[in-house]
Amino acid sequence: MSEALHGSQMRPERRACRSSPLSPAVSRASAGAIEWQKTARVANLVRGLDELKALGFWVLAADPGAEQNLYELPDRLLVGDLVIVLGAEGKGLRPSVRAAVDHRLRIPMLGDVGSLNVSAAGAVLLYELVRRRAGAGGPVDTGSPPLGGR
Repeated sequence: MSEALHGSQMRPERRACRSSPLSPAVSRASAGAIEWQKTARVANLVRGLDELKALGFWVLAADPGAEQNLYELPDRLLVGDLVIVLGAEGKGLRPSVRAAVDHRLRIPMLGDVGSLNVSAAGAVLLYELVRRRAGAGGPVDTGSPPLGGR
């Protein structure tokens, strides 16, 4: 990975893990979002995260077992480049990935529900980070074309 990714997805290569391929079925399920979202395939997710950290990215992960909740994230982490890691539904983050991230965040839940599915968790996390970045003076560009539409 020679350049930083913006609004992109980093996926382990299929032979290195059990990541599903990007297929027509995935495109339909994503309402076509994968057609414009940049995707980088990496042989090893932890090494990919380490490369991005070396480029100055903060790596945040959604983890229902984290001590820090999403709404307690320090503003100083919102002004730089961010990587958001979401674990597999039911299994969460692999231990090696959990060890590689800078900060683990949980989404506070009420009642007996322990966590959200990965798409709902991703939506809540991204919405809150964009909302907070706008208030913290971080880069938020709402006037740009869709990702990959340049």
